[in-house]
Amino acid sequence: MKNEKCKDNNRDRNPIFLKKRISLPLIYILLGLSFQPLYARCSLPRVASGTPVALVIANSQYQQGRLSRQPVNDGNAMKTVLKKLGFRVIFKTELNEKAMNKATVDFSRCLQISKGVGLFYFSGYGMQLYGTNYLLPINTSIMDQYDVEYDTFSVNKMLERLKKLKNKLNIIILDASRESPYPNFGLRRGLASMSPPNGFFISYPTEPDKIVLQTSRYKNSLYVRKIVQVLKKAKQNHTRIEDVFMQVTNAVEQESYKQQIPWYNGSSKKKFCFGGCRNKTTYRPTSKPRPTYRQNTTAKLIVSSNINGAYVYINDKFAGTIRAGRITKKWPLGRITVRVEKNNCVPFKQSFYLQRNKRVKAQLKCAVTSRPLCSCCGWHGCSPCPCQ
Repeated sequence: MKNEKCKDNNRDRNPIFLKKRISLPLIYILLGLSFQPLYARCSLPRVASGTPVALVIANSQYQQGRLSRQPVNDGNAMKTVLKKLGFRVIFKTELNEKAMNKATVDFSRCLQISKGVGLFYFSGYGMQLYGTNYLLPINTSIMDQYDVEYDTFSVNKMLERLKKLKNKLNIIILDASRESPYPNFGLRRGLASMSPPNGFFISYPTEPDKIVLQTSRYKNSLYVRKIVQVLKKAKQNHTRIEDVFMQVTNAVEQESYKQQIPWYNGSSKKKFCFGGCRNKTTYRPTSKPRPTYRQNTTAKLIVSSNINGAYVYINDKFAGTIRAGRITKKWPLGRITVRVEKNNCVPFKQSFYLQRNKRVKAQLKCAVTSRPLCSCCGWHGCSPCPCQ
């Protein structure tokens, strides 16, 4: 018996048996760590659910054609104003291709946790190739068009990553419409027009296929100066995302004397306002008077416009789309506000008291560019000429 007890004690003290006992728990721990979800590796500490997250990247020290400090200054300005709006900001400068990809992966992981609004801002060089937009890292070395796909960062890659998250809204600001020293292979300059999926808003500092006139007169570019000015008031005024881009477009166009006209495009199923959208309260009397006779409670409202496809909102509620030049609705009597808007057009807005059948004529004007008069029918509007 004593010999058996001694053997057991020697086994407990023997390091070989200790390794066997310890190895199994270690293996379980390591296996548990290896199966952690990817979104648990967000670099931002303590990201709460619903928190808006932003990624700001600014590149200026390129191997070919170094930019001034303006892109980095623009990135710092965007970081400051976004933090004041409640965003958790990931701020990066002078990134190569691998670092840009790593930063965007980190950004998507943080959004996977919060499921809130995502905002991506890039300042630097960009280019387009066969309708696809690419952002250039600082170590880009493009010899021919086959290098573009492998030595740059595709905007479509970012969209695909964010699309799988199914978060509230994604805002993409590509401040990359600059005269690039890299070859464009005889194709168009600037960035290509994009049709973003639902829940995305994309904005450029100027129109597609055009570049911004660079100047080092100011610390920040004209586009970023106007964005910062509008965003500073957006939270206080509870401004809608569409109105933010519209105000920036009008401000830049006016100050540049129509030499630079920002472009934006996007759609969203739900209304989004910086600082939250206000819920309008209506007065409801405690006691309703008894009508002595039967009276009409609704009236016919006809909204006509010069542009088909324009969106009609009544009291900030989507009422329909202009088809064949008009839309007809039955609406309760009372105070109403009619708003008609279309991308790249100055919106129409009118408030009145609806007492009987009424017709509203909404004449929309181009906000982006003015089209020449058609020689056949004299058409002058945002949409293509009907006779073409």
